[in-house]
Amino acid sequence: MFKMKIKLIFVGKTKEKNLDQGIGEYLKRLGHYFDFEIIYIKEESVSKTFDSNMVKKSEGDKILEKMDKDYFTIILDEFGKNFRSMDFANLISEKKDLGEKLSFIIGGAFGLSEDVKNAANFKLSLSNMTFTHEMARLILLEQLYRASCIISGKEYHIE
Repeated sequence: MFKMKIKLIFVGKTKEKNLDQGIGEYLKRLGHYFDFEIIYIKEESVSKTFDSNMVKKSEGDKILEKMDKDYFTIILDEFGKNFRSMDFANLISEKKDLGEKLSFIIGGAFGLSEDVKNAANFKLSLSNMTFTHEMARLILLEQLYRASCIISGKEYHIE
């Protein structure tokens, strides 16, 4: 079975222990379907004189260094396209059938720079609600697992 390559680029480590455990569980399950590369970008320190745009710009420059033109890049963005799970599975399936590699990028606490947004191929929104960037990681991985089950014809359930 052909394993699609997926690169995950996350700003900062997951500090919340319960979320980190959930992320680990989904990465383990997803290992049957995808070949993952995970890149953690160091979060910028926030000082008393911080400027959120400068933080996004600095983190964005680091993200841009790790982006690969050979990948179809999807950023998570509050203004991105909302999908039903079946439609998301169809997108993943189409890209896999074309032999494409996917890259998913989740910014830090202040989001992504305009440069990263402009460099992406697609903007995805997980919900009309706002989640922390750490929660977004878990939700994205759960949806990738759900999509994998849909694509492979397996019934989705929590074991």
